[in-house]
Amino acid sequence: MRLVKTSLLCFLQEQGILKMPDENDLLQARILKQIEQIPAGFRRLVNIYYQTRLELRNRQISHNEATPLSLQTINSDIGIFSRFVKWLDHEHQEVSSWNLVQESHVHEFLLILTPHNREIVRKDLYVLFKLARRRKAITHIPMTNYPARELPPVSEPLSMTEQKRVARILLQSIHLNPLGCLLGCLCFFHGLTTKQIQSIKLSVVDLAGKKIIVKDRPPVYLSTEELLALENYVKLRSHMRNVNKREYLVIGDWGARIYENRPLGSRAILKQVKELTGYTTKQLRITCYHSFSARFGPLMLIDAFGLSKTQASRYGRFEEYLLEEEIRSQRD
Repeated sequence: MRLVKTSLLCFLQEQGILKMPDENDLLQARILKQIEQIPAGFRRLVNIYYQTRLELRNRQISHNEATPLSLQTINSDIGIFSRFVKWLDHEHQEVSSWNLVQESHVHEFLLILTPHNREIVRKDLYVLFKLARRRKAITHIPMTNYPARELPPVSEPLSMTEQKRVARILLQSIHLNPLGCLLGCLCFFHGLTTKQIQSIKLSVVDLAGKKIIVKDRPPVYLSTEELLALENYVKLRSHMRNVNKREYLVIGDWGARIYENRPLGSRAILKQVKELTGYTTKQLRITCYHSFSARFGPLMLIDAFGLSKTQASRYGRFEEYLLEEEIRSQRD
């Protein structure tokens, strides 16, 4: 199958001759394969965890929840448990089941991870052990559930001088590099993630209303300069190959992807933005969030960008901002 050219695969799919498997089915098959590779002494509990999370996901979907638990999250959790079991098998061969796992084993495993991954893995392992205790698969929980530690940010926001430089570069690139300018603006001024940019289809672009509808967040309202960059890019897009069969706004004009109805890849988006501005999409997005939070408070990130309360709290403390507002109002 891999030897068949992408163009031929797309043709066979369009003609109904070949049906590609659903992505969710492929992901579930991958999860089950991971579970099968786990040693027998550990496999049953991991399988219970998988079934429990899958039931939760199906229940959320049946209740029409906005963001049900994704299969990718479940796959990531199973990967963490599989890695822990492999580490136990290599470092502590005497541990043959979950009942024999001690707190020292957990701490020793966590210490080989980076600080940010360590906290995520610790939480996942505690959830697994808590489920195991409730299902009587183990007799004790071999770790303490202490409060999460607040770690320093992975990426710092740009300085004011750097922000001015990026804004100047974007303004100068409206005609020279409209795609890079558009991508940079969506990250720097509107805080869009790469995944959100990839999800934009032509059908949600409203040129008359000067806005782009993005799922799970308020619309992106475009300035005159951003609208001009968008119009310039759309003109370039109209000359790309196989454009009539591709419904996404941001697409590529090279490689096998021109035959697929898929957006530009995340690496290509990162390359476009970094070559133009000198910074990654994540750095520009974090700068956007920090700037708005510093000026209007973290609650603005929830209302204007669709961030969750947990995400917004990373860019400022709600209590500190409310206190500053109260002091300012009393002075006035």
